[in-house]
Amino acid sequence: MQLREAIRHMLSLRPAPAESRAYIDLTLRIATIHILKRVTSGTLTPAFFGLTPSDLALDCLGPLFARDAEGRFTQIATYYTAIHWESMSDAELLAATRRIVYSTVHQQLVRLYRDHDPSLEKIIRNLRNALRGSAALHEDRRGAELWITLTGETPEQRVLPEMPWAYLEGELSGHLHDRTSLREVVQRCAMILDGQTICRKSVPLTSLALILRMAYARVGREPEDEGRPEETALRSEEAERIIGEALAILEAEKRPSYVEKGKVTGLTYTAYLDAIRDILRAEFVENDGNGVSYHARLEGLLPGLSQEEYREHHRCHLEYLAKLARERFLAMVRQELLGTQQ
Repeated sequence: MQLREAIRHMLSLRPAPAESRAYIDLTLRIATIHILKRVTSGTLTPAFFGLTPSDLALDCLGPLFARDAEGRFTQIATYYTAIHWESMSDAELLAATRRIVYSTVHQQLVRLYRDHDPSLEKIIRNLRNALRGSAALHEDRRGAELWITLTGETPEQRVLPEMPWAYLEGELSGHLHDRTSLREVVQRCAMILDGQTICRKSVPLTSLALILRMAYARVGREPEDEGRPEETALRSEEAERIIGEALAILEAEKRPSYVEKGKVTGLTYTAYLDAIRDILRAEFVENDGNGVSYHARLEGLLPGLSQEEYREHHRCHLEYLAKLARERFLAMVRQELLGTQQ
């Protein structure tokens, strides 16, 4: 079965197992090959989770195949609809399918590592704080993954193999002492990346955090907190971006339930989203989330809206959507801090 036909089956209502099998088998092959490449490069050890590469691929892709109450593959439908898959060439469609597989695998690997090692989140947070003072290294988002990149890395260097974990961990652990700060570790990492020519001059943020966890364990130390408390807060431009992404996903997911089923008009639905954007901005960008009521936010977008009309026709919808948006925003922030994008 061709990929295009397989996707069409996946987007239909309650596709039969035989119809969904082709797409599921293809994505599992892509995920397994991706994991095996990481194993070969030394950047992943499936045995850490007690799983084979194929079992790990299946575990990672599980959330992608979740269905809603009506039997739809919601994540798959949302993704392919958003990228206008029907207008893509076969090559573009395959590339897009690889992207959703790689992104899902990465997100689930982060979750698995975090579940097995709760200290990982703290290391990532402290590592990002330490990086903010580095001129040699910077964060670089590549798809769903954050990379730590040596300033000046060329496109030709970016396609080289990733540095094996064992080598980088050994180099770093040899320079960890009682008084070595995480900022000094970051400087050392920059020197290691810059001092070689056979590997990329960059490393995924989550991978570096895991490498540091192993390096600190080897010398019997725990990484210290880096940066002042206010430095761990999300920057306003990052919060603005995540708010926009969270609302875009919410808009696509809930429009059928609200607009297409006739609960509210398209104009009112757009006003809800704009009001929620203002609510989230007030709380997470301006740090003033208690100043203006939900009714006042919506009234600014629907002039003349009375308290009675708001309570009778809009309150339950707006407050429910705002709750969903806030939860999604916070979940995406959590993934940002772990080096991922929802």
